[in-house]
Amino acid sequence: MFFYARLFDHQKFDPACSSSHNHLMIGMWIGSGICVALILLIGLNWKRQYLFVLTITEGKAQLTHGKVDGPFIEDVNRICELFSVREGVIKAVAGRKGVNILCDGPIKAQQRAIQNAMNHPL
Repeated sequence: MFFYARLFDHQKFDPACSSSHNHLMIGMWIGSGICVALILLIGLNWKRQYLFVLTITEGKAQLTHGKVDGPFIEDVNRICELFSVREGVIKAVAGRKGVNILCDGPIKAQQRAIQNAMNHPL
């Protein structure tokens, strides 16, 4: 009750104190907004939805999740044979300009060739 009485007591109003209080409140709201935005971004990227996952074992690509055309798997097999890739994982994520390819394992250097095979099939 004392707080509300002081809040509406116009005789003891100090503009300097009120200004610093407003700046504090604005900073608090901006900080809260940044925290909420950061939590949302982390939450969206926490579990990516992969369009498909190809697992490469002994130089052959096998579809383990999702759907992908047979010719693309053949292209990946050719790329693996060309660059002597024996194992790894290829994941596809939907992007703004199409499908983005993510590679795990020893096929990082061949990621560009696999991305080209996805974007420009033979």
